[in-house]
Amino acid sequence: MNQRFLMTRETVIHDRIKLERFKRTADLGPKILFFSGGSSLRDVSRIMTKYTHNSIHLVTPFDSGGSSENLRKAFNILSVGDLRNRLMALSDQTLSGHKEIYNLFAYRFPKKASKDNLKKTLINLSKNQHFRMRNISPPMKKIISAHLESFLLNMPDNFDLRGANIGNLVLTGGLLKNKSSIEVVLFIFSKLVQAKGIVLPIVEDSINLVTKLEDGSILYGQHLITGKECDKINSPVNEIYLSKDEKNFSRFEVTIKKEISSLIKSADLICYPFGSFYSSLVANFLPTGVGKAISENPNPKIYVPNPYIDPELFGTGLQRQVKEIEKYICLGSIGIEKVLNYVLIDSKNNYYSNKADLKTIKDMGVVIIDTRLITKKSMPKIDPDLFTQVILSLT
Repeated sequence: MNQRFLMTRETVIHDRIKLERFKRTADLGPKILFFSGGSSLRDVSRIMTKYTHNSIHLVTPFDSGGSSENLRKAFNILSVGDLRNRLMALSDQTLSGHKEIYNLFAYRFPKKASKDNLKKTLINLSKNQHFRMRNISPPMKKIISAHLESFLLNMPDNFDLRGANIGNLVLTGGLLKNKSSIEVVLFIFSKLVQAKGIVLPIVEDSINLVTKLEDGSILYGQHLITGKECDKINSPVNEIYLSKDEKNFSRFEVTIKKEISSLIKSADLICYPFGSFYSSLVANFLPTGVGKAISENPNPKIYVPNPYIDPELFGTGLQRQVKEIEKYICLGSIGIEKVLNYVLIDSKNNYYSNKADLKTIKDMGVVIIDTRLITKKSMPKIDPDLFTQVILSLT
């Protein structure tokens, strides 16, 4: 019978001995869990594979912009773009044949090509008659071809392939072919690229993000608050929730699967990383069961705020960010000490070092870890090497 004990120990930031040990036994490395979305952790994920092959990435599948949205509308599926992006970041490019797969899955069709030519290219890829398939090993090539054939078979006549990413088409084709959980398709995809980590969506439903601003505005769709494809918001966020109702914005309740809950509970460290605050981080907390699973994990939980201006955080300082994390994870029934222990900042090299904010956060029982995270080369962003070393030191 297993026995569990809660023990405390002293931790050294940038622990060189520990980091070297992780490098030598990456297969046995720590299970660091990231709640995220988008591309903000791409470089961190690549570096993380040097130290551990057991990192866990729970990703928001609510992207409602770009080519991912075209796939969602055409096939009524969850957004696959961020999942593919993270798997590619974790992929092993050192093995024979895998670099060619990486290059294929990273390839995006040109936006100015004709629709007919793009369809011909996709057909040639599905039949192994394209130079991008030339050096891929036969077993891998067979799987990729089958997924692309499935996509072509189900592709609507009016589907626009301009700007489409091949990796996204392979994932979509796998979903259509297997008529199964995205978990199965991601497992196949991860084997194709030899991903050194686990990547899963927080939920598998095709849902959208609804954002209510303090000025009374209601925005349906994740892309409307990121400031990337639309104008930046000019009022603070009052509330976000999930919905499938584009007209009335009614709430949609969804519960995480047991497998996701188990991953959260088993992590050696839980990180709420930098990136788009609401659409990439807080959106992960909206499904039922996430907060409970986090609270039942006794290991450290760390928030790493953006050191640069995030368009989603209009009028929102660090203190409110912490309170928003508490609000969406705790739902008024869980103490903050069970879901957030540390806030990781570099006060010498960023704009969020408001002393009043830091004091309030400390008064909440959250420890501020102030250490070097930003370099001249990375400024204003966090240096991925430094960040990786600090996070690993805290496990």
